[in-house]
Amino acid sequence: MRFVVENFGPVRRADVTLGSLTAFVGPGGTGKSYLAYLIWTLRRMEPDWEVLGTGIPMSEAFMRIAEEMKKGKTIISQEAVGELIEHVMRVHAYAFVKMLPEWLKETFSVEGVGELVTWGEKRSVLRVSNDEGTRGFELEICEDGSIRQEGLDNFFEGERFEMRFYREKRKLALLHDGKELCEETVEDLNSPEHSLHMFCGIMIPSIFQSVLDEYFPCQPVHMLTDSRAGFLRVAPSLLRSLPVGRGLPLNRPDHEMLSTLAGVSPSRPASGKINKIADFLEGELRGRVAVRSSGFMFPEVFFSSEGGEVPALRAHSVIREVTPLIAYLRYVLEEEAALIIEEPEAHAHPYMQTVIARALAMLSMCGVQVLMTTHSPLILDELSNLVRLNALDADEKRKQGYREDEGLDWRSLKLYRFNLDGTVGEMRVTEEGIDEEEFSSVIVELSNRYADIEEARWRKLHGRRGDT
Repeated sequence: MRFVVENFGPVRRADVTLGSLTAFVGPGGTGKSYLAYLIWTLRRMEPDWEVLGTGIPMSEAFMRIAEEMKKGKTIISQEAVGELIEHVMRVHAYAFVKMLPEWLKETFSVEGVGELVTWGEKRSVLRVSNDEGTRGFELEICEDGSIRQEGLDNFFEGERFEMRFYREKRKLALLHDGKELCEETVEDLNSPEHSLHMFCGIMIPSIFQSVLDEYFPCQPVHMLTDSRAGFLRVAPSLLRSLPVGRGLPLNRPDHEMLSTLAGVSPSRPASGKINKIADFLEGELRGRVAVRSSGFMFPEVFFSSEGGEVPALRAHSVIREVTPLIAYLRYVLEEEAALIIEEPEAHAHPYMQTVIARALAMLSMCGVQVLMTTHSPLILDELSNLVRLNALDADEKRKQGYREDEGLDWRSLKLYRFNLDGTVGEMRVTEEGIDEEEFSSVIVELSNRYADIEEARWRKLHGRRGDT
């Protein structure tokens, strides 16, 4: 999936195609979190369900298909299917745009969406498309707060969709180019309207996903914001005084993270593969994170090691930062979900930063799409190492101190550099890792004055970097 953004907050121009693992790097204030929050909103937001509930059945095509199902017709007429899909996606477009202002305001904590337009510009343009940019839709946010859309209701035109009803199996299915996308059980063969209505709802994300390279609204996209460690300190007190509701003075990503952490239950573990990543992190921390639900609104979280057990909020800063990630790995994340995490390196010493990078890379290989913002050259260096590591066999990986299943396919890693002028450029990644010249220049941007002085000394002694 691909996002092209113009004049949105500090971001003047960005063209981002997400990989299995994507990292946003660059100096502070260049828009890394702005773009990450926008991507989270466009993927996570829910349409107006009331509009969908009342608008979908209001078409002649809906009733025609229901009648064909009553007659036991297996292959639903193509004309009716086309008309129904057009109607459903038109209703969804209206329901989507209707809710977008509320989601943007609550995500970015602004009074009106016009505030999100870059200062001095008249509008922001947001495009969502497939990787090649040949299919997609466009949203325009104007400085007066109005939002317009183009293509959200017809980006799928020209694609071949079919509907088939298998009466004996009580199954209604949607196919795209002969491949089944989704299905719904038909409870009442004589009155299939309710099942058809439910089917139309699950049909929407399937159409998006098949045409726009896995993009669809209402995705299970989780976000660990830069407030995660602070929540361990304040959440129990905060939730004792206020319920977990929209009344909390938090932006939407923080609120959803708090609600997720509050609902963590040790009785609902994540998949085995993802759990093993939590084991890996705990092994490097030389301890265990224990989550205990004991009737309070926020679970009790402890860290135990050879020195004993302490509440996580009293553990050292690295534990507090990593504990929410471990909790998500243990009890929240599922394969095919997505995770956005801000500055995973926060408060971590250099070696632990590389460990966190390795854990996030492992997660991306389990089918969880990962997007991170980072200021750490060590994170980038380790990602580059993992790309090079991918060429080694299991024995060589173990000799280098890695697990045999570690490594990154260079094609799955996407790195984007945010610049002070508001532009965003893609960094070059090859089988050899991150391009050396780009990596060096990013380190100068992200590091302290020492790196600047060293760069100046290099130029004085050797000429322009890269000259011989």
